[in-house]
Amino acid sequence: MFELVTKSGTREQKGQKLETRAAMRRIVSFNVVVTAIAVFAILATAVVYAQEKYALISPGGGRIFPDGSMIVKLQWKPKKSAEAQFAMDVPDVFTQAFVMEKDSKRFPKTGGWGYAVFNYETASNKFVADPKSFSDCGNACHTAVKTKDNIFHPYEKR
Repeated sequence: MFELVTKSGTREQKGQKLETRAAMRRIVSFNVVVTAIAVFAILATAVVYAQEKYALISPGGGRIFPDGSMIVKLQWKPKKSAEAQFAMDVPDVFTQAFVMEKDSKRFPKTGGWGYAVFNYETASNKFVADPKSFSDCGNACHTAVKTKDNIFHPYEKR
């Protein structure tokens, strides 16, 4: 009889061990799934943040340039390309640099923009401020696009 009780107890222990192992496998599987979901969520957040990090969005959702913004337009005299097999203009001699700077405190009368023109002197290899240009010289032209923060070209989509 003692043998029957021992065999019965051994079977119960083996059954309990099998149940315990099955429960442990379920717990481990659950932990793996939860960890995978957490890692995926972190990666997805990082991707979204990285895309928004370089987005040109101003506070309040407007499309105005913030103070401190600078826009430079470089201008060359064009020439016909000697290499192209068709009529094509390419830059030849550098002539001017047009500069716009956004500073609402320094330029309150011109929508917050200051304007300057620099001529390039080939002989000295230097930029020289255009004596005919004043800090608001570009304002007359740019007021035509006042609704776009005085900028002719809007933000480009990426």
